[in-house]
Amino acid sequence: MKKMMHALTITLAAIGALSSLERAEAADTKVWFKAQHSGRYLTVTGLLDNYPIMQRLTATGDSRQIFEAKPLGGNVVQLLNTASGKCAAVYGTATQSWSPIVLKPCALTENQKFYLNKTATGVFELKTFGRVDGLCATIASGSLESGAKLVQ
Repeated sequence: MKKMMHALTITLAAIGALSSLERAEAADTKVWFKAQHSGRYLTVTGLLDNYPIMQRLTATGDSRQIFEAKPLGGNVVQLLNTASGKCAAVYGTATQSWSPIVLKPCALTENQKFYLNKTATGVFELKTFGRVDGLCATIASGSLESGAKLVQ
């Protein structure tokens, strides 16, 4: 069975007055990520290393759904989850498609850097950093279900 591959297009819902990454260059921005294809929100399911980031039904306001987008220059960010104090990272040093995006202690390694690219329609695409083709973050198999994992 062939896996579906859709770029994860997200609404970058800033908490507070900031409404876009461009206005956040000088400071961290706290955000929720809402997958456009499913209408579900990215959520940390556990607080330990290697726990996957998944989509859940609604924005609850819970800190497990809040990330700080820490600007690293240009459109490159590090994503710190406020509940865990850990950062989103491509699992290990995986470079292949479908590698999970998990929580890890924050470090400025390539697997913890992401591009947030604003599209012409005003939504953002999340792409991994340091890959030749900048693999898109996506929900596994394009699932619409709650609990589906975020992968590259």
